[in-house]
Amino acid sequence: MEPTVWGMYIEAIDLKDLSVAYGIAQAERDGMLKRQNSSVDLEKERQRCAEELHSAAGSWKRTLEEYEPIYRMAQLANGGSDSPAERKLTLITYAVTERFRDVLMRANEILKDIQGGVYELRLGEHEGRGGTKTGLPIDIFDRRNEQLRPPSSLSGGETFFVSLALALALADIIQAENGGLSMETLFIDEGFGTLSDDYLDDVMGILRDIAKTRDVGIISHVGQLKDQIHERISVTRVHPDAESRLAVIV
Repeated sequence: MEPTVWGMYIEAIDLKDLSVAYGIAQAERDGMLKRQNSSVDLEKERQRCAEELHSAAGSWKRTLEEYEPIYRMAQLANGGSDSPAERKLTLITYAVTERFRDVLMRANEILKDIQGGVYELRLGEHEGRGGTKTGLPIDIFDRRNEQLRPPSSLSGGETFFVSLALALALADIIQAENGGLSMETLFIDEGFGTLSDDYLDDVMGILRDIAKTRDVGIISHVGQLKDQIHERISVTRVHPDAESRLAVIV
């Protein structure tokens, strides 16, 4: 029987090479299947990660929405340069400033009785770095020339009665806000020597009004006060090396 064309073709195939080629093809197929399965697994992993990321993004958004008002309150309380408030004050400074306004108002009531009220204390608007407010600055409004003056421009006598007005005002505010606290005695040590006669008369008039409800003690070497203070304790020396002598004068 004559071999057919296919028979001749088949007979021409090297079975060893065919077996090797088959093994290679099978290995490539297995590798492709593994890669296919791996791609499927990777796609599933990608979808899982995407879902987790979406969930985390939603949680983060909700956290930001909850945190935003707290963050804004913290900015306001810290009073830093990133504060949304126009007046960049810390919470403590703001609270103290508002209480200090009451002190200034009371001090200005006292100053009205000194030289016709030519001086008015005002809370300054001094700024630090980044527009933040610093301290509790005071400006003095001088009604004689309608101008603001810094405290450093005050004379010794002016500084004394402005300081006295602030001290008396602070005592009044503290006593008014603390019903159980009674400040019945006030001592003033020196400073009267810096006052002119007019200022001295005005200051003594204020102290006499205060003395109607409190005990007021003045420690001073100013001779003019002897004529205005009838009840006093006089401390004298016959000569510098002698002992001091006390005399109660009523």
